[in-house]
Amino acid sequence: MAVPLEPEGMPVGRAGGFPWWGYAGIAAGAIALIGLAVGLLAVRRSRKRAAVAQPPPAVLPGASEPVPVAPAVSPVASGVAPVPEPPPEPAALVFADGPFAGRRVEVEHELVLGRENVDVLVEDPEVSRRHASVRPVDGGLEIDDLGSSNGTFVNGVRVRETKLLRHGDEIRLGAMSLRVDVPPRAQATVMARDPSATALTGDGPPATAT
Repeated sequence: MAVPLEPEGMPVGRAGGFPWWGYAGIAAGAIALIGLAVGLLAVRRSRKRAAVAQPPPAVLPGASEPVPVAPAVSPVASGVAPVPEPPPEPAALVFADGPFAGRRVEVEHELVLGRENVDVLVEDPEVSRRHASVRPVDGGLEIDDLGSSNGTFVNGVRVRETKLLRHGDEIRLGAMSLRVDVPPRAQATVMARDPSATALTGDGPPATAT
């Protein structure tokens, strides 16, 4: 029985007249197409999940189509910090006469008035070395006489104990007069005080607001 021989000059590894690397290329192309199909399917599924998770747009009354409503964003979350309200101006004493008439002395802490070693110097022979002290309180000032020889007067009345000062009050030390200046915002603090708090007027025993 005769055995067919391969045609002369055929390369080794060729089967049936088709080279082996041709089969390898076809297999690689098929694998690439399968991978592309799997990737497209995964993208499609992820889009469906996102569409299901997203809430439907709100429908406003009278609107023909749904109108998307943006979520509320607080000022802090949006990066815009609220602007703080500036602090109120401190109360002050204003010289009403003499060489310093019109001069304003802000009272941000306790000040001692007198002729020597004091915070506010009053050059008047009728004023004691340490004559009186003034300090800030909620909504105004208060004054104490420090045992002066000629006394401290508020609106013509001698101060014998701690006295609460209000806007427009007049203080007299010797021949020197000073006017109390309380800014409106500081006065408003007194109006907003707790009604159950005890009010100290300096003119008598403590009285409870009703």
